[in-house]
Amino acid sequence: MLEKEIKNKILNWLLHQPGVFAFVCPTTGIWDAKRGFWRTSSKRGIPDILCCAHGRFIGIEVKTPTGRLRPDQKDFAEAFQLAGGMFILARSLDDVKAEWYNIANG
Repeated sequence: MLEKEIKNKILNWLLHQPGVFAFVCPTTGIWDAKRGFWRTSSKRGIPDILCCAHGRFIGIEVKTPTGRLRPDQKDFAEAFQLAGGMFILARSLDDVKAEWYNIANG
């Protein structure tokens, strides 16, 4: 399954959970036709999906079963968790569901 398909399944599931606010972070940037280059986000390593649920701030990085985190993604995950956020490396919707009990129950 493609990363995009996994991401869409996760986002769709999240948006059907009560008390959840979630959105996809466009990490590829925006094409600036005037300047002729891609303008990227200000923070490298931002997870694919950011969400707030049950008072927790959650970052979800979506990878295929063989995909690996880049160094900037690892750095972001570590800083995010040190600040009190929850980080999930999701290779499937089941990975998110497995962590959801911890999120919903404290």
